[in-house]
Amino acid sequence: MSGIGEQQLLRAAARAASLDDRLDGAAGADTDPGVITGRLSQWRDNAAGGDAARFRDYLADLRLAQGDAERLVRDVVVPRAEQAPAWSHTLAAITARAVTDGDAGDPAAAAFGHLWTPAGGAARAAIEAALTAQQRGLMDAGAIDHLVTDLVAGLGELGGAVLYQDFSRLRRRLREQGWVAASYQQFVDGERQAGLPALAIRYPVLGRLVAQRVTELADAAVTLLARLLADLPALRSAFWAGADPGLLMSVRLGWSDRHQHGQTVARLDFERGQVLAYKPRPVSAERALSGLLAALAASGVQTPLGPGRGRPGRLRLGGLDRAAALRRASRAGRLLPTVGNAAQPGGNAERH
Repeated sequence: MSGIGEQQLLRAAARAASLDDRLDGAAGADTDPGVITGRLSQWRDNAAGGDAARFRDYLADLRLAQGDAERLVRDVVVPRAEQAPAWSHTLAAITARAVTDGDAGDPAAAAFGHLWTPAGGAARAAIEAALTAQQRGLMDAGAIDHLVTDLVAGLGELGGAVLYQDFSRLRRRLREQGWVAASYQQFVDGERQAGLPALAIRYPVLGRLVAQRVTELADAAVTLLARLLADLPALRSAFWAGADPGLLMSVRLGWSDRHQHGQTVARLDFERGQVLAYKPRPVSAERALSGLLAALAASGVQTPLGPGRGRPGRLRLGGLDRAAALRRASRAGRLLPTVGNAAQPGGNAERH
């Protein structure tokens, strides 16, 4: 098995360029007009049910002219490593671990789990490198194991369609040659030998999504532990009558929907048996806003955030510049420039 080379990485970064990469100034490449038209058609279908008038309104909401939309769906070129997006460097680190056996996580957690354990190793390394001594002191040595194994399981779900699609192609080809019985073992052996680097080259969007999942997990885990350290005195007082729960033995994310770059409610298991559902998010801003709106309402002042404000189904983006409006719409699931998906070789965007 070999890692992913620089030129392969640059090609993958170009083919899997995300909306954020494009907004950050990724260079556009010459693109066949028919391809641009097809991608805009897919975008219109996804965002406006194929209705041209609704799609024009949608683009207007996002401060996009037709030419701007066309530029967003053009192919991208990444000529030099320093111009490559951050996720591509994470992908390079993951694929390097695939070569050096820097794995972490239980491969039995997912089908073809051995393909995803290098990503687990990269996530563990990123978490451990970012933690302070105080944060490490909160945890048992194995507390991160569940996080990493859950990542492996999640990546198995993310990439499962790709692997089964590849297996189906191989099985059809072998059936024509009369070798159906050996197809599964041949596929397993081939994937074990090629590993994640080859998969990321074949399916660059999948490679990007794997790298982003690793970064999101590491960032979410470090944020959780930093806030837990600050919150522990209040948690002891509120839930455990001041008792010390001991070391944190296990952290499990995924107890709510994924949002804000992979953050979720977490289940925390402590040494002395206490279990806590924990969302490491301060609510001071919401508390202040709620108090302000209540005071305004009591004074008879109507606000844009009051009941019935705005048109149903429209995302209000007033006051934002175009790039900020696009990013917010993307993260709200409303921006859908779909020109491929993770299961298409060479596809360079996924469905939001």
